[in-house]
Amino acid sequence: MSDTNPERVVAILQKIFSTEKILELHKLPEKTVNELYSFKVEDKKYIIKILTRPPVSEMDNYRLEKEANLMKRVSSINKITSGSSKESLNVPVPEIIHIENDTKDIGFRFIVMTYVEGDTLEEIREKISVEEKSHIITEFAKIVRNLHNLRFDMFGDIEEYSCPRRFYSMNSLLKGNLRRYARILRTSKLLPIKLVSQAQNFIESNLDKTKFVSEPFLVHSDLHPKNVIVIKQDTWKINAILDFEWSYAADPIFDLFDIEKDWMLDADLVRIFLENYSLDKKIDLDDYRLEEKIFKMISLLATITVGWVFFHPTKANITRVEKGITKMLENEV
Repeated sequence: MSDTNPERVVAILQKIFSTEKILELHKLPEKTVNELYSFKVEDKKYIIKILTRPPVSEMDNYRLEKEANLMKRVSSINKITSGSSKESLNVPVPEIIHIENDTKDIGFRFIVMTYVEGDTLEEIREKISVEEKSHIITEFAKIVRNLHNLRFDMFGDIEEYSCPRRFYSMNSLLKGNLRRYARILRTSKLLPIKLVSQAQNFIESNLDKTKFVSEPFLVHSDLHPKNVIVIKQDTWKINAILDFEWSYAADPIFDLFDIEKDWMLDADLVRIFLENYSLDKKIDLDDYRLEEKIFKMISLLATITVGWVFFHPTKANITRVEKGITKMLENEV
């Protein structure tokens, strides 16, 4: 990962904002594939998010542009529906100020957005009461439900580059990704070839039994507490949902699996979330355990084919993936 030159960052921000007064430029310490700087123009605070990681594919070059365009789309729908009789999309996101795909100025692509005040849910969740958690989870569920109403024409990539990987059905998307990962793994031999074949056979033989959606909707893919910004007013309120960088078009149930697993370990909070998310649909995640197993198995395969191109796999992590797939094939999870 390359570092940016702060002086060049200031110079381009001066052009964007038509001012020489770029104040308090500060590199943020967050561990990410990007570099983040906060800064001020007059009394307003902003963030510049710079794609400094070398691209794995052409798609990577358009990841930040996709994120910015998604947030602009959400903001525009919020504005259109807020004064009408329709329910607003009601997904709070930062305002996008600038999208830059030309690398000539600072050497990298970047986006500029407003700074969102508040704390991450990850920072405060162990410090708040059960009632406060319930309130936040209720609001979060409604926001996620509205976010999942964003519809697309095809399944797969939503980046706009020369040859995006897009499919006409959820099953064809999963098959396409699975065969891609299996082909890479058979060449790299990071996993036993027999295990890769067993995983591929299990997934392909069970896809027809699944209940995946027939139309593509937004999957945020990283609805982790670190990407939920909350602020204390009369009560805790969600001030923004961040990091749409890994979003794609598929079945939103994938987000629900991650939410259930990663940070709503309390059964009562899971119930509150699902009641407010599904309303009259009454989603029961126990009805989707085959879909969850397929999702997790493909995600593990993706981890050591796509995810580790720049985050090199360790022996311990390869062993963890191998054991995880083996257990799923043995119906232990």
